[in-house]
Amino acid sequence: MPEQYESFKLTRFLYNEEEVKLSLITSLLNKKNLLESYYWFSELYYSKLDICDIIWEIYFDYYALINPKLEQYICKKINDWKEKQEIEHLLYIIKNLNISKHDCRVFLLRQISNSPNLCQTFIYLDCKSKTIKDYDNKYHHILISLKYKRWIDICYYLKKLFITLTWEIYSTVVPRSRAHCSCLSAVNRFMRLEQTWKLIINKGSETRLTMARRVFR
Repeated sequence: MPEQYESFKLTRFLYNEEEVKLSLITSLLNKKNLLESYYWFSELYYSKLDICDIIWEIYFDYYALINPKLEQYICKKINDWKEKQEIEHLLYIIKNLNISKHDCRVFLLRQISNSPNLCQTFIYLDCKSKTIKDYDNKYHHILISLKYKRWIDICYYLKKLFITLTWEIYSTVVPRSRAHCSCLSAVNRFMRLEQTWKLIINKGSETRLTMARRVFR
């Protein structure tokens, strides 16, 4: 099979899987037709895809930044669905996403992070400044990037760190950059993890950690 077709997957009605996902996202962001959103979501659901993964990806890409409280609602409805296996619980999530305000900055920065040509754009000479001297050397460049709001450099250094670090990035960088976390694609995927980390570990679930890793898959 040619390489370009290896990742080509079809849904139950023979739609291209990726195009169905894009159609769902488009209908949600346009907010014009809830039934259309229901249709595309149902197509993914009944095609036996990892529907929770899709929900979290849409939420973190477009909604988490300005709707952080919506996460608890999504968690509740997903748990209800897991218990009863009724699509209605997930359709409530789609309905709420359809009426919620969205923001595309996380999605756009994730595209930068996933670019094969991503590279640093600036050489920093003040890595010994007082503002970062108390941090481990491996964090100096990303903290300086945050200081000067160089978004491409932020993505570049965050991606380098993410190869070996996960929670440590969040616990180190976010307290230093609360004012700028809207500019960090990966940090945005971690933005609500602080409150629920112990709960996730105790339940043996890696949903949000998995979603965070998708930024640099």
